[in-house]
Amino acid sequence: MDHHKISQFYYKNNRLQQIRGFCNTVTYGSISKAANIMNLTQSSISLQIKTLERDLGTNLLKRSKKNTKKFELTEDGKILYEMGLQIVNDSDELCDKFLLRSSKHHNSVLKIAGHHSVFSILIPKALKTVKNHNPDLRLQLSYITRQEACDQLEKGEIDVAIYPMEDLELIQKNLTYQKISDYKPVLITPLEHPLTKVPDKKITFEEIGKYNYIHTGSYAISDIMKYNIASKVLKSDIELNHGSWDILKSLVSAGLGVTIFHEDYCKGSKDIAIKKVGHLSPNIAYYAIFKGGVQPKKLVSNLVESVMSQQS
Repeated sequence: MDHHKISQFYYKNNRLQQIRGFCNTVTYGSISKAANIMNLTQSSISLQIKTLERDLGTNLLKRSKKNTKKFELTEDGKILYEMGLQIVNDSDELCDKFLLRSSKHHNSVLKIAGHHSVFSILIPKALKTVKNHNPDLRLQLSYITRQEACDQLEKGEIDVAIYPMEDLELIQKNLTYQKISDYKPVLITPLEHPLTKVPDKKITFEEIGKYNYIHTGSYAISDIMKYNIASKVLKSDIELNHGSWDILKSLVSAGLGVTIFHEDYCKGSKDIAIKKVGHLSPNIAYYAIFKGGVQPKKLVSNLVESVMSQQS
């Protein structure tokens, strides 16, 4: 078929709609279902298919003489369906891809990855402040491990990651970071536990290691905690992933072990004892992590500034 003939197609200006009608009819098995999906009448879908067949000079569907609602694909129909479906899918994804790249959309979504204490303690008030100044802002919050967050930062899938950490050498070289708040680790134990009789500053990992340690898994607050668990200084037969503070507190108060957690979670708790152990992890702090070589967008800067202003 020559280019001159193609240019004379009657329905050429609506080619994508024709192909969409044809593909939906095949995908959903009937013209009526395709019409419902596309919010059109059945006669409109039928016209799209008929004009497409006329323009291409071939039959795409074999219609049953006894039941015109039933059809089979011709060989040409199979070829066009395979080719057309990809075009339809690509066109459907176009708007989503555009929104991901659009400056307007980019500036109305804030994607944050963090540790459980980040979302429950550190940033809620700051998020409220940022939202008040950006009423249309949408938040996407991901509770994932720090390594997962760093990987997503490198790929540009999130805007900022916020985690408590002390060994900054673990951060990939193509990422940057900024300290935004201190972290206050405390040891929590059952009431009347032997560790409650040890002065706070004299508590060591070796002392804690005499008792079972409830490990918060890959979401542990501190690399030092992870190291002491890996080296068997801390002995743990309970690993809690994605658990809430209430679950952790219940495990401790039931006498199943001790653990180190954030002080602000524990204030006012009457069924556990609290020991301040900041000396075990003196350098631990909350850090905001960004993709290196890229200026953080204004929403991220506003969030970081708001968090830091709360600490002063």
